[in-house]
Amino acid sequence: MKLRNGIASAERGPLLVSEGINPARNISDQAFNNWYRQTYIKEISQVKGWRRTSRFDNAMRGNLPRWLALHEFDQGAFEGVTKIPALLGTSKETKDIERGATKIDIALFRLAREYGNKTISWGNNDVQVPVA
Repeated sequence: MKLRNGIASAERGPLLVSEGINPARNISDQAFNNWYRQTYIKEISQVKGWRRTSRFDNAMRGNLPRWLALHEFDQGAFEGVTKIPALLGTSKETKDIERGATKIDIALFRLAREYGNKTISWGNNDVQVPVA
C-alpha cells in the first residue's frame, strides 16, 4: 500500500532514515511536539518515496538523543545519496529547530533482512518460512 491521501503505507520501506535529536534547551516539550506534528511530519510525508514514520522518546536518556524518528522510504528514494547532512524538512521552523538543537544524528540504512512478521529468513538465501 502506497501513500494515499496523506495516509502512510502499512508495508515496511526498504530504506530507513534515522533522525536522533536533542532540541534546544530553551524549547519546551510541547513546543517541540507541536512543531513535529504540525510542520515536520507534513514536510517528511512530501519527500519522494515516503511510506511512514515512527517516532520514539528515549526512555534511557544518557548521551543518546532524546527523540528518535525512523522514516521509511521506497527503494530509490535516495538514489546516489551517501550522506544526509540535515533534517529532511526545509521550512523556516524546521531550520530554526535544527540550528538550535544540541545534538542531531542522521543516518541512511538499507534493509538487509527482515525477521518475524509471520516469516523467518533462514541461512544465506531469501527463502521465507511461514511461522505456525
